[in-house]
Amino acid sequence: MRESRESNREMSARLLSLDARVSKVNETVSNMSAQLDANNRKTDALECDVETVKQFIAADKGSKQAYTFIISIVSAITAVTALLISL
Repeated sequence: MRESRESNREMSARLLSLDARVSKVNETVSNMSAQLDANNRKTDALECDVETVKQFIAADKGSKQAYTFIISIVSAITAVTALLISL
């Protein structure tokens, strides 16, 4: 009977120890999950920033093409004007 009580106490102590370990693991998992969520939000924000930069670069390329076209027209007009003046 006495051995049974001691065995029960030992088992209770082990269960309490295991419970504490499980609680610690659960807390760690919860913290890691929160960190992953935060990292996912940062990744989403960076992906939005990358898309914005891509759109800006595309618009900038379009602007450069338009400026090049305008400069070509102005150069052609200048050449024609110079030709007409020289006649």
